[in-house]
Parts: sequence; C-alpha cells; structure tokens
Amino acid sequence: MGFGIRAELLCGRYTASAFNDRQSFEWPPHWARVYYALVDAWGADGSREGGRAALEWLELLGNPEIFATESVSYRSPVIHFVPVNDVDLTSPQKYQRLYERIGNALAQGLAGAAVVRKERDVNSMVQSRGPMSMSDVDKAGQMFAESRGRQARYYPTVRPADPVVVYWWEGAADPDDRDVLDSLLSQVV
Repeated sequence: MGFGIRAELLCGRYTASAFNDRQSFEWPPHWARVYYALVDAWGADGSREGGRAALEWLELLGNPEIFATESVSYRSPVIHFVPVNDVDLTSPQKYQRLYERIGNALAQGLAGAAVVRKERDVNSMVQSRGPMSMSDVDKAGQMFAESRGRQARYYPTVRPADPVVVYWWEGAADPDDRDVLDSLLSQVV
C-alpha cells in the first residue's frame, strides 16, 4: 500500500536550475517545488477550506521516492540579462554598525523596543544632516532600471524521454480529504 502523485510535463520539457549551480539543470523535479506549487495553489483561490489540512498531511509524510526517467536530452541554458534590484542608497557599514549596536544592547539585556527607538533617533539625525551630496544623487539615479547593471539569469532545460514523474510514499494511506488534495493538484501547472 502507498500513496503517490503523478505529474506529467505537458510540454515535454522541464526548465529549472540546480540549487548549487545556476547553469546546470535539475532533474528530476525536486519534491519541494511541487509542494510549494501546491501551497501557492491553495493561497491563490482564497485558501480553500481543508487545503491547509491536506498540505499538512503531505508535509508529515516526509520526502517521497521519485520515479523519473534517467534518459534526458539537455539544452544549453538560455541566458537573459535582467536589471539588478538591490541598489542601496546607504552603505553596508551603516548596517554593520546597526547590527553590532543591537547585538550589544541585547547582550546587555536592554529591551528591544528601546534599541529600535534609539536607532530610529540615530536614523532621523542622519537624514537631517543637510542637502544630499552629488554621490547620493548618483546613487538615487541607479534605482531606475535603465541605469542599473545587468545580471545574468540562466534557464537550463531538459527534455526527458518519458515526461511523467511519480512521487511515491510507500506505506502511506490515502488522505481523508482526497477531493481537496485532487482539487489543489489540478491547479498546479
């Protein structure tokens, strides 16, 4: 006896990077990706009743055995360059000092609210230091997409000989709310 989920790649291909190498492909699809897609399906339609219980049941089963073909053809990753979203108008040193002050305050047993209040006062003093310098204006200009640097994103793709992947839990019984789980699964694309 056991419980399984059968997934079919409708277009016959799978595009995902390996967790430790963005240029390498992931095959077979990791169970966590399927689980997160189910959570997204549950939340997308107003968190349907019973969905949370079904997801918690799946979570308690642990990691499944994954049955998928080992025969895949690999396409070199398509590379796209996208604007970098992490432009910061403040220096990393400021955050390091803030982190150290909060750490010291917690070590001394000060209340967290008092530390935050003091940091807010420090921030307001920094903001009231006067007119912005030209370097501040230049940094602010970097926030616009056309001014930001570009970062490579890779999309490695595999085409398996058999586009079906089965996630199997040996010894698991069918869930009580099978209809809810089936409904969630039908929402995952």
